[in-house]
Amino acid sequence: MKILHINEHSLTKGGAEAYLFDLIKRLKIRGHECYLAYAKEEPDFDISSIRLPSIGQVSAINLERDLASLKSFINKVRPDLIHIHGIWNIEVIEACLRLKPCLMTGHDYRWLCPDSKFYWKRTQSPCNRAPGWLCAPSSLKHKCVTLRPHLLRRNIQRIQRFKRLIPEIRAVVTASRYVANRFRASSFPEAKTHIIPYYCSFNPLDSPRKLPKEKSISIIGRTADYKGIDYFLSSLGKLPADVRGFIMGDINEKKESSILEMARNAHCEDRVTLENWSDRKGVARL
Repeated sequence: MKILHINEHSLTKGGAEAYLFDLIKRLKIRGHECYLAYAKEEPDFDISSIRLPSIGQVSAINLERDLASLKSFINKVRPDLIHIHGIWNIEVIEACLRLKPCLMTGHDYRWLCPDSKFYWKRTQSPCNRAPGWLCAPSSLKHKCVTLRPHLLRRNIQRIQRFKRLIPEIRAVVTASRYVANRFRASSFPEAKTHIIPYYCSFNPLDSPRKLPKEKSISIIGRTADYKGIDYFLSSLGKLPADVRGFIMGDINEKKESSILEMARNAHCEDRVTLENWSDRKGVARL
């Protein structure tokens, strides 16, 4: 089978990309041909690909040019299936649906929630309401989606527009029952919603590793507030003083300052190590 994968990033920026690249590798081993359409960085592995900046843009300046390039690429490689991963542009999804059967992997909630997270910042709690125009007064109370009129309208209309595409999408794959239930609550039929947990691509050791002398806990990936950094630091603060915490991810100067402030509040600043990387080699090294 020929499969065209579409994702904003073509380098490992987080868990979604790590999963995507492992998936491509495993599909190739099984004899499938894989292709990639991406928005930003050149891929650092061997794959026939095309760069379409519109994939990563909600409102794309060169949309018509990119859609024409996408159609030309599809006509050239003739995929049997398009696998949609991280896309921000609804027109790209619509174009894919017109051209070939499409499968979507739901890595997040960008097509279900106007704020993409189902997360209330003010109370640091999940949102369980149905998305729509009532998200505006809800955000006044709980702080989630932006209340700037043009952005609010665009974000809500994006969700509504995607909902109309659901009958045309062959299936959606999620890594957990919780995410699957979010898709089902947004009108995805249960028969089209499949749960396939993310797999681990590490080769198993011949024997269990020895326990390290230094006790530690770690968190790796994007360091956005809704990813649980505060809970990690709170947990570290409650552990014995000989336990260290390692935080690895997209840590810049601003994020480092914010994370260390949270660590101070959790009384564990002297036990936290921050490292600006996120890859398998680093995990093995750690």
